[in-house]
Amino acid sequence: MADPTRIPVIIGVGEINDKPAADAPGLDSVELMAAAARLADADAGGGWVAQRWGSARVAGSQLLTSGLCCLAAPWMLVAGDDVCYAWLVVWGITVAGDSPQFSTLTARNAPPQAVGSVLTLTNSIGFAISIVSILLFVSLSETIALGALLPWLAMGPALGLWALRPLVQAERVGNRS
Repeated sequence: MADPTRIPVIIGVGEINDKPAADAPGLDSVELMAAAARLADADAGGGWVAQRWGSARVAGSQLLTSGLCCLAAPWMLVAGDDVCYAWLVVWGITVAGDSPQFSTLTARNAPPQAVGSVLTLTNSIGFAISIVSILLFVSLSETIALGALLPWLAMGPALGLWALRPLVQAERVGNRS
């Protein structure tokens, strides 16, 4: 079973295996820097793959993987340490990795004279959704166990995949020509 004190927080709220997250020491600075480096590598890797595969398809793959990670949470939270840590790394990479792809798609599809404004607007909307989601998640985590709460986060990636369909189809058609 994964040691809940090593999960830096799914993310500082709720309880994991009936142990309050407030009692968890979290990661030390070396582990945090290593995690940040992995995320930076993942963003760069996503850009490299997007040049060959297309930003919409990369974003869609990351949304799908992130959503599956949400749905797997009840089992991953009680899995062995290695499995749980691997799940956290995959989820951490994919939950953040779609953002640069969406910025690229936004810049490519916005009118040239409005790219900066459109990027500002879409990022503001994204941050607003994140803030509301985090506040709701923190509030619900006081009464709902993480294993039951985390799968609901898959609604975000599911909606994102639905909204992304036209861009994925356009990339597929563009790659055939």
